[in-house]
Amino acid sequence: MKPVSYLLFLALILLVSPIHGVDTVTMQGRINWNGSDTSEVWIGVFDLPIRTGAEALSWTYIESSEFDLTVPDRDEVQLVVLCQDFMYYLKTVYPRSTNKQFDLQLARGITLEGTVLSTDKIPVADAVLTLVREDLPRVRIPEEYVFSWVSDADGRFKIGGLTPYFDYEVHVEVPYAYRENETFSVEVEESDIQDRDLRLFNAYFVLGRVLDEDHASVQDATVQFTAERPDGAEGSSTTTSNSNGEFKLGPFERATEISLSAAHEELGSSSEVQTTPGEHDVELVLESLVHVFGTVIDHATGKPIDDFTLIAIASHDSRPYSYSEAKGEISSKVDRETIGLIVDSADHTAYFLVDVDLQSVDEYDMGVIELLQGRQLTGRVYDVSSGQPVVGAWVSLEDYELNLQEKDSHWIGLLHGYLSNSAQSITDEEGAYKLVSLPARPTNISIFAVEYGRKVLQVDETVTVLDVPLEREFASARIRGEVVASTGEPVGGYVTFRSEMGSLSIGVGSDGKFDRAFSVGEYDIYAETDQGTSPKVQVVLEEDEIQEVTLVLESQGLLTGVIEGLADGETISLTIFSERDQIDVRSAHGLGNGGFTVKGTGFGDFKLTAESSRNRKQVKSFEVSTGVGEAHVVLYFAGQSRLYGSLRYPDGTVLKGKVRAEAQDSGKTSGSAEIDDDGTIEIDGLEDGDYKVIIFESKRLTMNTPDGGSRYTESIRPIEEVEVEVRSDTELNIQLTLPSDPD
Repeated sequence: MKPVSYLLFLALILLVSPIHGVDTVTMQGRINWNGSDTSEVWIGVFDLPIRTGAEALSWTYIESSEFDLTVPDRDEVQLVVLCQDFMYYLKTVYPRSTNKQFDLQLARGITLEGTVLSTDKIPVADAVLTLVREDLPRVRIPEEYVFSWVSDADGRFKIGGLTPYFDYEVHVEVPYAYRENETFSVEVEESDIQDRDLRLFNAYFVLGRVLDEDHASVQDATVQFTAERPDGAEGSSTTTSNSNGEFKLGPFERATEISLSAAHEELGSSSEVQTTPGEHDVELVLESLVHVFGTVIDHATGKPIDDFTLIAIASHDSRPYSYSEAKGEISSKVDRETIGLIVDSADHTAYFLVDVDLQSVDEYDMGVIELLQGRQLTGRVYDVSSGQPVVGAWVSLEDYELNLQEKDSHWIGLLHGYLSNSAQSITDEEGAYKLVSLPARPTNISIFAVEYGRKVLQVDETVTVLDVPLEREFASARIRGEVVASTGEPVGGYVTFRSEMGSLSIGVGSDGKFDRAFSVGEYDIYAETDQGTSPKVQVVLEEDEIQEVTLVLESQGLLTGVIEGLADGETISLTIFSERDQIDVRSAHGLGNGGFTVKGTGFGDFKLTAESSRNRKQVKSFEVSTGVGEAHVVLYFAGQSRLYGSLRYPDGTVLKGKVRAEAQDSGKTSGSAEIDDDGTIEIDGLEDGDYKVIIFESKRLTMNTPDGGSRYTESIRPIEEVEVEVRSDTELNIQLTLPSDPD
């Protein structure tokens, strides 16, 4: 059975309904496929005469050429036979006759075959083609019964069972292609086989090769890409280079922004390359590995540590190097893109070396690394009321003291995550846990369990055994109420609860009612619906208290406006922020040149942020008063000025990041752009005037986890800013300040 049909079989098996309430007869059937072989046949049993929209008495899945079929004990019934690559077949059988056998003669009909192609004429493999069968009998076919085919590795497809002189619709879906599905109209003629290639619109591939430093092809290199569409949707995945070093990605929409990099375990990794769909000669050149060496010793004894792990952290990946009986010696070849190193041992606390630069060296000496002896903490987590063990509670190190500077904030999340994974335990059936490699100082330990919440305890360095009682959080404190329009009618949407611990949004049905249990504390509550947003309501929730809240929508208030000056294909997203309630009250997306209307803003002072798909932005303030009830804004994006230039360090290296030009005059257009690989920048569509140019450094760090997943953190931090007067084409060249060496 084909994979797609097998899935359909699993979905439909629950729909096969026996015939209830009537006497039945078992008949023997036989299928003739005219020399072909298939096993994907469904037979529906209907009363005669068949009427439009009739429901089947039963549907039966047939797996062999000879089969038994249960039918009602009647003079005659009608069979409707459906088969994936054959024309439908109607057969009248006579259950009460002495002959309980019948034959089904299936005909293949017209076959449509061809190739699914991208816009740049490259075959698309694994495309799912779904046929809309308007040529079937007008009876009720199960909705889940879909006629689908999958293109092969060469993009080829073959669809059989079509009726001559009939128009069909073929829906083409390309899984994980970051683009919309397409529909093709096909008119079938009388010839037995009809050729028709299906060429997708606005669907392009990226083709390239992975090369080593000598420009020889590299097989089995991992190519990682991140694709961001104009609407902000983003996805990432990997593929592998073939024996010729070639790789293929896509298809993508033309306006998709793609970042590529390649890595090979033995040959190194490439720099990140920015490209666009339709590029067919991308080259990812691997840079050689760097020899990292050093010595690992115990801080207290000065003796070498035999068993430890070196972890090299890069933006795209992390790799562990395990050492056993190494006599304290580190010697590993690591990726040149490595920017952080961790040395860890089971009996010691981890050592971190961040902001490592291996780009211009062939060897890197880590020196002598002294690991502090770790300590062990064991104990039991139990319910304070019953004394029973709490199974599945998470116990982990909470206080890390990483001693990182503020400028190293992009490392905080990643290293905290590493320590949480290395110093954590889940309680067993006895409620027992065990933490190892804790620092030899007072630390904070976090304990979390479902229905008990989270508890943080400070543990002195002399403590080695700690039992933890937990008190169950009973759902006795609640906030409930309803969302209503200004007329008092209930309205569905979302209700958001904000506290010091964070925020939570829940869906509300058409009756407008909500009811939720919370911990004691102070909450700001508001509703967002299609009819408007409510003002915030503040609630102080005490233990065992139920607070009743009615959120009344300010569905009045109107913002009208005009957008002018957008380029072809450029769109605008609007966000309206309430200065009074400090919340986003309304939004709109995909707007083009022309007028727009946003209803239900409410009253008060607001800030409108308009961001374009070309990274241009305007911010305007407006007021909707109770007397006037509306406001009007004009968004004019017709700026023709350009800011361009280059950003480089004194040694010629290039910063990874972005640049933002913020207009100093209210209402004028701001813009941003990524820093290109050669250090150049270009921001179009600005207006003449004064701008503050902010330069941001971007870092993305990845840590692989033992379960095969990964943890990453990405940060963007400002490092420099300058004042610039933009007039027409304005050139800006900046020599960046080199970062100071870490302490």
